[in-house]
Amino acid sequence: MKFRIIVSVLVIAILTLFASVYYLSVNLQDTNEMLEAQKDTLMMQQVALRKRNKQIEEYKDQLLNSVQSEDVYWEIAKEQKSIESYMDYLIKFESDTTNQFVPDAKKGLEALLNKKGFVQVVESSGTHLFDPYTSYSNSVIFLKSKMAMNVRRGVIGNTDYSPSTRNGDIINEGQVVKVIKANIPSGKSVWAQIAYSN
Repeated sequence: MKFRIIVSVLVIAILTLFASVYYLSVNLQDTNEMLEAQKDTLMMQQVALRKRNKQIEEYKDQLLNSVQSEDVYWEIAKEQKSIESYMDYLIKFESDTTNQFVPDAKKGLEALLNKKGFVQVVESSGTHLFDPYTSYSNSVIFLKSKMAMNVRRGVIGNTDYSPSTRNGDIINEGQVVKVIKANIPSGKSVWAQIAYSN
């Protein structure tokens, strides 16, 4: 009888233990499924967060580059005070009306181009004496000299632009000039009135 009681108690204990293990395993499985679902949600949120952070970083870099580059280009233009440095700044930033130094760059450029005269741009043989130089605006033409040449007060061979004597200035090879009036004919050659620095 003691044996039966002990066996009965052991069976009840084993069944209780088995029921507890089963209950815990079901709860563990439910918890595991819930954690897997949360893990998937967290992973999707993490991917979205990484993507958003990347977009923010790209936007920040873009913003910093645009601000820094305008400041850098302007500092270079102010320091060099050359036609080329002002042109580089204007080519890059003139079309955006929010850029604060554009009026100053135009003033600086005009201050450098303070002399006026006439030069031959195309010889009667058709040889071009200047190359086009990139301008910040379609309405403003700049040229770069292929050779040194004298600047004149007028156009040789065109009485509408006399006298055609030299004014004493020289345009150097590689010098950039602004065209004031283009396509002035003189026989088969072409002249232009220019603004330049000397």
